[in-house]
Amino acid sequence: MKYVMRLSSLIFLVTGVLGFNNVQANLINPGDIVVGDISTGSIIKVDPNSGAQSVISSGGFLVSPTGIAFDVNGDILVADGEAFGGTCQTNGCGGVIRIDRTTGVQTEVTSGGVFIGPLAIHVASDGDLIIVDDGGAQLGQVVRVDPVSGSQTVISAAGVLVDPQGFVFNQQGNIVIAEGTGGGAGFNGSIVIVDPQTGAQTILSVGGHIVSPLGITIDSMDGLYFTEPGAIKIVYVDPLTGNQTLISSGGFLIEPSGIEFDENEQLVVSDRTQVIRIDPASGTQTVVSMGGNLVRAAGIGIVPGSVVMEVVIDIKPGSDPNSINLGSAGVIPVAILSSWTFDATTVDPETVALAGASVKMVGKSDKFLCSEKDVNGDNLVDLLCKVQTAEFMIETGDSMAVLEAQTWDGVSIRGEDTIRIVPDR
Repeated sequence: MKYVMRLSSLIFLVTGVLGFNNVQANLINPGDIVVGDISTGSIIKVDPNSGAQSVISSGGFLVSPTGIAFDVNGDILVADGEAFGGTCQTNGCGGVIRIDRTTGVQTEVTSGGVFIGPLAIHVASDGDLIIVDDGGAQLGQVVRVDPVSGSQTVISAAGVLVDPQGFVFNQQGNIVIAEGTGGGAGFNGSIVIVDPQTGAQTILSVGGHIVSPLGITIDSMDGLYFTEPGAIKIVYVDPLTGNQTLISSGGFLIEPSGIEFDENEQLVVSDRTQVIRIDPASGTQTVVSMGGNLVRAAGIGIVPGSVVMEVVIDIKPGSDPNSINLGSAGVIPVAILSSWTFDATTVDPETVALAGASVKMVGKSDKFLCSEKDVNGDNLVDLLCKVQTAEFMIETGDSMAVLEAQTWDGVSIRGEDTIRIVPDR
């Protein structure tokens, strides 16, 4: 295994205006690495190329920032188990903080309530916040938070969730958790799948390399990668079988904590006083940044670029195959299906394009021909639109049609379904 240290990682950029809640008014850009330091209560930006560091926000509400996410506006969301009152063994501790991406100013999103020690955070496709909460003396839980009102709802609790740490969403919309204690023999950890609708828990993987997993991330094929700080390793878990493969260990790793994929599909790991990049194929480690503002790096996130959300669509619901006559002057129905992490009714009909065909408009007020209904019988409201056949930009013989659209909040979505082009008679 190779270990490479960049000389540029020894150069640090630490500038800015000091002040409560606003240490440096710097802009974070797509691809930047954002780290939460639990020793200094700081959110730090690390340049992925030079390793240069700058403090985005420090102090204020921040005490022990372990979870990092980004909302639709690009602001930073932080789960902090010691904010708003410190640690405790009963409900009402910790919370979620929003940090303005351009000023570093902090605002409270939610605190107290059912929280005991919120550790990790992600934004669901419907905009709600999902937080994994370490139960302390009690058992762990998964909590949904309304980002506007701050209201909290417990999705799943107890069971094998004793010491839940990091988590991700898989392509089915399920929550996959690195459980630090529950589910394993001798109180070792496990990788647990939680159904966001029912709260049902299923152990995917246990034993082997798993002792007390901490951070977890996921690739485009639902493959899982987690950190083992005690055993000092990075491990891959097959999403179907739960089989484990050691990716990298030792080397520069000391106590790997947070883990994410960067835009080049390389793993980026927070590890005490350093940030390390790891090639998931070879296990090769490269130190991106070291020392400076990094004292006890924990939470980590990669600033997203223009993200396109993959959704499920159904062309001509109830029809199989989905036959289309391009010579027709009519319309083609297409359903954008909701899931437990995506609300299809948030899609702006004006932006819908199926293979280039727009939604038909009717009436004097030019109303878009879309309706909200449960198309597939899963008790979730979907969006059913009718697009104009004459506008289809597709060739005879093509077998797939792609739908592109945006939500009212500006989130781009994409879905595809099979079609069969039939000749005009």
